[in-house]
Amino acid sequence: MKKSLLLMPALLAPIQLAVSCVREETQEQKDEKLVKKYEKDIDKGKYVFDDFEQFKMKDEYFNEGTVNQNLWNNPNRKIKMYWLTKKFNDDFKKWYVDFQHKFNIFKKVMNKYASKEIIEYKNPKISNDPVHLYYVKEVKFDFSRGMSPQSYYSVLDDDQFEEILKLFNIPNLNLNLSLDYPEWKILNNTWIARTYYSKINITAMFNHPPLGIQKIRDIFSIPKPYYKNEHFITYPAGDEQYQGKGDWKPEITFESFRGLEKSYSTNQLLRLRYKISAYSADWKKLDEDYIEQYGNCDPLKFASYRFKIIEYDPDKPFDAEPSKVDKFVLSKHGI
Repeated sequence: MKKSLLLMPALLAPIQLAVSCVREETQEQKDEKLVKKYEKDIDKGKYVFDDFEQFKMKDEYFNEGTVNQNLWNNPNRKIKMYWLTKKFNDDFKKWYVDFQHKFNIFKKVMNKYASKEIIEYKNPKISNDPVHLYYVKEVKFDFSRGMSPQSYYSVLDDDQFEEILKLFNIPNLNLNLSLDYPEWKILNNTWIARTYYSKINITAMFNHPPLGIQKIRDIFSIPKPYYKNEHFITYPAGDEQYQGKGDWKPEITFESFRGLEKSYSTNQLLRLRYKISAYSADWKKLDEDYIEQYGNCDPLKFASYRFKIIEYDPDKPFDAEPSKVDKFVLSKHGI
């Protein structure tokens, strides 16, 4: 028995040696695998970036707080307030970095092997340089967790607001978010990539002076490309467009909360397509240059944004119809 115990280290040595030889892949090796994977996809005629998991909203990302009753015309307004947790901050940063890392590799491979399948959008009214766009599977961020946008709001600190703004660097974004109010100064000072979006639904207080109107115009200046060639019929989103099915037309909605205290109830974004001026007399004059300059220049290849901006009168019953609605298509062609 004693002799067999003495032999144990010798018997285990090969196993330990084998384990020590298994090394974790370097980042360079992981990237090489991604390059090969995307090259194979392109060889098969697949030009849509979908190598990511949708970000899943978990209950642990939200802490319920105390509703600020001073915001509401009726103190019995049924609404919940949430803070985003540190767990959300950490997981979101990790997801975003991973998405952008893979997407940048995908773009490099596309530029090298399938440059003809990269979409170009050029609006000479804004810039003589074309914007290069890539097909991306719809990226969904739904903060509602199944609730009505009118039944909750999130309070974001400055750092969190800056992080959420990074979402607008992602093509084909589908965002559903209710928050107390946008931080317009942060928005105005944040660089955002020129890209296209799927659906943006933001419910908030938009009563601040129209500091962000020009920035909003700039953000939504790139229409959404259609899936073009025959090989996109095999891709689900492309098939929907060819068959005329699904809800694929891009929509942008900015909705005020119902039942706000009167001083908070005005939706300044109703002035989005009207003249930007210090004189209130100009606020009701349509800014024809806005549609001409920022509207869809190529409706045969790109889908125009459908805007809807909504305001509610606090003096009317809570379930009353909106007091003001501005609906328009961001295209001089109306399509």
